[in-house]
Amino acid sequence: MRKTGRATEYGRRAEQAAAEHLAAHGYVIRDRNWSPSGGHVELDIVAQQGRTLVFHLLDGTVIESSGSMDELARQLADYPGFLRPHRSYLVNMEYIHNITAKSITMESLAEVPLPHGRFTAVRDQYLEYAFAGKKVVL
Repeated sequence: MRKTGRATEYGRRAEQAAAEHLAAHGYVIRDRNWSPSGGHVELDIVAQQGRTLVFHLLDGTVIESSGSMDELARQLADYPGFLRPHRSYLVNMEYIHNITAKSITMESLAEVPLPHGRFTAVRDQYLEYAFAGKKVVL
């Protein structure tokens, strides 16, 4: 279903109001209208306050995560599509474009570094995910 001009304008105003509300309460807006390359917008707003991240999704869902990267990784453990290739990164495997011995290239062309010796484990985890979801075409 295609959004009309009125619906699109309403969405923009609601997003702006949410961003202003978060900023007024001490959050730093880290990103807005994020989407995978060629895809539709999936995250309206990503905000941070200290060690708390707040994700506002397009469908209105709000996800809040507090704590360290280890804690966020534990929170995402129930979702098989996430991979932690490096201590500072969590990756949604749905958006991996390529994996080499040195890095993961995302569909957005962002590069995630791979520590020395992690390539085989990361590749194997991705292939297991890809084959389970029948994403691989031979």
